Amino acid sequence: MRKLFFIFMIAGFLYSASFTGSLDFRYYPRATSDTTVFHSYFHRTNLGFSQIFGDRLSLFISFYVPSTQNGENLRETEFRFFYGYTEFNLLNGLFFRAGRQFTTFGFGNIYDGLSVYYKNHKFNFEIYGGFKSPYDQSFEIQDSSYVLGAKFFLRPFKNSRGVISYHREWMKSERDFEGIYFSNYFNLMGFHNHIKLCYDLISQNIHRLCVGTARNFERIFFSINFLDYKPVFSEGFLLSDFEIERKRFLTAGIDINLWRNLWFETGASFNFISDTSSAKEYSLGISLKPWISAGLRFGNGYQLDENFYYVSLNIPFKNILTLYGSTSYHTYEVYETEEAFSWRVGLKTGYFKNLRGQFEIQEFVNEEYNYDYRFLFSLTYKFRGRL
Repeated sequence: MRKLFFIFMIAGFLYSASFTGSLDFRYYPRATSDTTVFHSYFHRTNLGFSQIFGDRLSLFISFYVPSTQNGENLRETEFRFFYGYTEFNLLNGLFFRAGRQFTTFGFGNIYDGLSVYYKNHKFNFEIYGGFKSPYDQSFEIQDSSYVLGAKFFLRPFKNSRGVISYHREWMKSERDFEGIYFSNYFNLMGFHNHIKLCYDLISQNIHRLCVGTARNFERIFFSINFLDYKPVFSEGFLLSDFEIERKRFLTAGIDINLWRNLWFETGASFNFISDTSSAKEYSLGISLKPWISAGLRFGNGYQLDENFYYVSLNIPFKNILTLYGSTSYHTYEVYETEEAFSWRVGLKTGYFKNLRGQFEIQEFVNEEYNYDYRFLFSLTYKFRGRL
């Protein structure tokens, strides 16, 4: 009787509501030269209901079901609850949200809890708190790790937008996290600039720093970026017990428009591993956008010398059908020179009566496998309507 009551209550909430959603199914078979056959299945469902009680209530759900098969052994299919929350429009621009939802700060970005946020054209803010979601996104609440935070989105001056955040996590182990985050995107004298800083209040160290700028000089596009960070892994992750060194990258690129859609592209990347060790990588390429591109990358570091050559092709047919493919050849040397070769060919469609499909075949050849074939079959269906 109670179940029947709740069914009628939910039906009453959703009566006359608008809904949107998508169904996504993917199948990945794989065969290797050691006669091993793998089968991977993936199904994801997204559902959204809006305009409930006028325009005061919305409901969003997303879950996926992966399963794998290795030879004759079928692993048990798992249910993963990606997100699902109810959103209330309390006032004009003020929202309250409850359920499994996202934050873009901290170790992980999914939590089970509550949030309040406000949006207008000048500034936004959000306050949130709850329990960290399980790392495997299972359908359960993990009540031993807690999350609390706040975010403010500002426009400090013209042609700029910034974010200031505070985030706190209480973990099961001693690896708690408390940090502040600042970012700002702004235009100055024709340059598009960005600054991102994450400061760990517990260790009193910079967790991540990213600074960069870019500009388009008519036929020349220039960019340069610097990244300094120390990886932090979630509790229970394989690498969480290892001491990881800080990483510092300096990257730069220049793209030159030779003629119409024809571009010549260059790039360089430097990884400063320590005071006495570094890694370097350079790239050269040419592309006729969006149809074809080719190039090479070469570099050394980490006691490794490598060269990488590639060609890719993309042929669209009036947004209905796209044929694409690529091939690459990779040589690398640690103690002796080794080679790897790969190619892929695929076909994907645009949405036809809300249905989109994709098929792709890949082959990898390296020192471990004489062949490694992989396939992709994908179907996506989108729908909308009113109950």
